[in-house]
Amino acid sequence: MEMYLVLPDDDDALIHNVTRDHQAYAASYPGLKILENRYTTFAKNSGFLQGTQSIADQLTPSGPHEVLAGRLLPHNLFDSLYRDPLVDAVKSGIKNSDNFIPRIANIPVQINMTTPANHQDGTTAEAHPAWRNALWHLIYAGRWADGVPSFVQNHILTSLLDSVDPFKKLTHGGGCYVNTIAWPEERVSCAV
Repeated sequence: MEMYLVLPDDDDALIHNVTRDHQAYAASYPGLKILENRYTTFAKNSGFLQGTQSIADQLTPSGPHEVLAGRLLPHNLFDSLYRDPLVDAVKSGIKNSDNFIPRIANIPVQINMTTPANHQDGTTAEAHPAWRNALWHLIYAGRWADGVPSFVQNHILTSLLDSVDPFKKLTHGGGCYVNTIAWPEERVSCAV
């Protein structure tokens, strides 16, 4: 597993403080071995893009065969009452994505946890009202190359939908896109 946190670089002390608890949690997690832990700063956004291009090429699904499934996770899910179910949902999603992908091709499935826009004004941060109260935007992303059999494509789609399923129980009322839909849904004709 590889994890990249992209943070503002104008205050190195703040970055280290913000990530300290995250590092401590990862370091103490049973069975998790940290191979590398480092900070890299870039003077300009262009430097960041150049420095992370190889990571994006390796890990980021791209092209017309991309498939996404996601949920908005509101602030209250990070309260102590909901924290354990939230962690369980993330672990379940990782397990589902790993179990459902056939091992016949190099097909990435990843979780992208991205924050909303940095603009803190709740009335103008985003056009979609759900974004205004969201702390995390969790996305499961996958892709396949041209020529991959349709049954493999179906496995990928199933894995992504099943991976998001635990979050549906925690986030009632819809996904993270205006037209959230999956073509295998039983009532897809009613939803279009």
